[in-house]
Amino acid sequence: MMMTERAKVAPVAGSSVLAQFNDMLTAIAPELANHVQAVTFDADTGRLDVVPDAPAYGTKLRWSTPKLLDAANARVPEADVCAPHVLAPAPAGVPPLQPHRPPMHLRSGHDDPARRKPVRHRDPQRPQRVGARLTLATNRTTATRPAPKSMGAQTRYLVKQLKGTKAVAQMLRISRLTVSRVLG
Repeated sequence: MMMTERAKVAPVAGSSVLAQFNDMLTAIAPELANHVQAVTFDADTGRLDVVPDAPAYGTKLRWSTPKLLDAANARVPEADVCAPHVLAPAPAGVPPLQPHRPPMHLRSGHDDPARRKPVRHRDPQRPQRVGARLTLATNRTTATRPAPKSMGAQTRYLVKQLKGTKAVAQMLRISRLTVSRVLG
């Protein structure tokens, strides 16, 4: 089957840029021709990842960026190369490093429910934050007057109602030291 029958487009632009990279580099900076390799090309962002043999070649390539962009877009106009990204130099005889890829859960199209981290189930009556627990406890204990608004006022009210910091600490599931710090 052809790729067009499956509603897919062949990645012609990316492979053309990578295939013609040495020719483009020879035309603009002949001294870099055998010392810089094109590793990947992202057609969506126009990013061309290149790896020099040594840091000096990477610097020279950065200085030649405008010429490289002009040459790449002239030879492969459908590619629309926007930015060359110079990766860390690769020692001789070692294959170049692949560019950084985001984790699977951040890539588009990789929303697999089986790979998600399990969510800890929470009781809706048990809020997770101390401030929320404090507000909930204060609202439960006030009958006739409005509940205090600030955290300190709510804590003072609960200490008065429950007759001590120990009962408040147990009710809010925090230490007595934390209760006394809030009281000031």
